[in-house]
Amino acid sequence: MSGKTCFPEILVAKTIEFVRVREKETGGFGATPLLPATVEDSYHALMILALIEKKIQKKVLPVEIKKHENFLREREHGFIKSAKTMFQIAKSMKILNITPDLKILNSFLEQRLSHNIPLEEIYYCARIYKEILNKDIPNFSNVGKVKTWRTAKQLWMHIYSIGKEKLSKKERQEYINWFQNCQNYDGGFGFMPGTTSYIENSHLCLRALYWLGSAPKDKLGARGFILACTTARGGFSRIQGAAPFLDATWHGIAALSYTC
Repeated sequence: MSGKTCFPEILVAKTIEFVRVREKETGGFGATPLLPATVEDSYHALMILALIEKKIQKKVLPVEIKKHENFLREREHGFIKSAKTMFQIAKSMKILNITPDLKILNSFLEQRLSHNIPLEEIYYCARIYKEILNKDIPNFSNVGKVKTWRTAKQLWMHIYSIGKEKLSKKERQEYINWFQNCQNYDGGFGFMPGTTSYIENSHLCLRALYWLGSAPKDKLGARGFILACTTARGGFSRIQGAAPFLDATWHGIAALSYTC
């Protein structure tokens, strides 16, 4: 399925407008046109535009880069509490062809990984290694083989941090089956098998299945659920009929790309 077919023209136009009205004159993007810019909102906005640009082969990312660089540099050189925020700053820079401060990144990783940190921190450190520094993910001492998990998000973070090349054929198939069983009759995916469908879970499970070299049992149904989460004013909502937000819109656009 081509980019234009995968991302219908009217959906693309509405999504771009939904994002652009949240761009700030001083750099960054806010959750709404009236709220100030944040790192997380800027990350989601840029990820949306970058994916659309890739799919439709047409420039949609911001042309005025300097203001966004200033916004990101200010936060890059500030006190960053989490690996998630550090990753989002660095990834936003990479999208805009801005080089992150590698000294800050490496120092952050060294400091963070010298402590026993929770799974989410490990996951975002792994993403910094792989997606920003283009390095192999190291063997994190406090990440073992997955034996139990409660949610699709936890399982995804575990297997990404371990690396799919370290999964046995049996493990890979077990995880594929589990992610597939998170899909509901409405086409969407829940936090775990038998739970309510949400756009963020649909993105996560579709991404995990693709990463594992598989696909959902009902790809057409998944696409239908995702498209049902679009809103009349542009953007995506977590579920059909709810209000649209930048994070939900990123999950919607990204999830849609896995149904092409």
